Amino acid sequence: MGAPLIEVKNLSKIFEVGRGFLKKPGRLHAVSNISFSVMPGETLCLVGESGCGKSTLGRCILQLIKPTSGEVRYQGMDLAALDEKAMRPIRQDLQMIFQDPYASLNPRMTVREIVGAPLDSFHLVSSKTEREQKIREICQIIGIAEEWLDKYPHEFSGGQRQRIVIARALIMNPKFVVCDEPVSALDVSIRSQVLNLMKDIQVKYGFSYLFISHDLSVVNYIGDRIAVMYLGQMVELADKKELFQRPMHPYTQALLSAIPVADVTYKRERKYLEGDVPSPLNPPSGCKFRTRCPYAVEDCARAEPQFTDQGGSHFVACHRSGSL
Repeated sequence: MGAPLIEVKNLSKIFEVGRGFLKKPGRLHAVSNISFSVMPGETLCLVGESGCGKSTLGRCILQLIKPTSGEVRYQGMDLAALDEKAMRPIRQDLQMIFQDPYASLNPRMTVREIVGAPLDSFHLVSSKTEREQKIREICQIIGIAEEWLDKYPHEFSGGQRQRIVIARALIMNPKFVVCDEPVSALDVSIRSQVLNLMKDIQVKYGFSYLFISHDLSVVNYIGDRIAVMYLGQMVELADKKELFQRPMHPYTQALLSAIPVADVTYKRERKYLEGDVPSPLNPPSGCKFRTRCPYAVEDCARAEPQFTDQGGSHFVACHRSGSL
């Protein structure tokens, strides 16, 4: 099957919070002991409620935020052990598409300047002619019209701005791209165009995605495997078809039961979650999901469940996964 492109081993990120005036200090466990891998050309989707640590995990993998502990290996190199000088040449291969395209674009730069900036930063072209050629080539592939190149971000719609962000990320021909909710702020019709574009260019260039989303219908369309996060931990990981047909974790089951269905005559059992997500500053003992789980038993409070393979590379962290 080949070697993984990205390997994450026991990755954790802890933030020290509340050290300001009259605030009680604490430790926020944003990401806790997460392990997984991403194969070349694969799309691994990361889903979960807002605040579960998805975006923090993506930033830790790219070393935009330094992890507290654990390893992030890219082609065998541990990125977490590298300083910024050693990381810089590797950043050409690791790119990110942010959730809000307008916030991630410089309003004072034209499209030509924005898309060409990575070429200048990494000295990837030797002349203005070569620079212009590369800009036009990637813009043509992404669907950016030539007349857009001398315009500014505020002159475009959300979908057009997201195309500009994608062009900027892909002009260096990366091998791994973290997509942080790249279509959540877009209208449904524009969302489908951007998703189709992302799939087409992945086939063309063969890079890998870590696709972060809370929309399971989007994940079902674009993903190869799906990882489910809850309160900083990964609770389930499986092939897309396997996860949708045989979810093992109660949290995954609840998420899947909430997906809207177009057929109003279709009847299914809806699994409701009671209570609110616990504070990451003071998480429950044992299984962090137990305070909202209808199947919780005494063992769930005593010990944290291990992330184990249930067969067929279907990993679950649940004491009762075999009996649900």
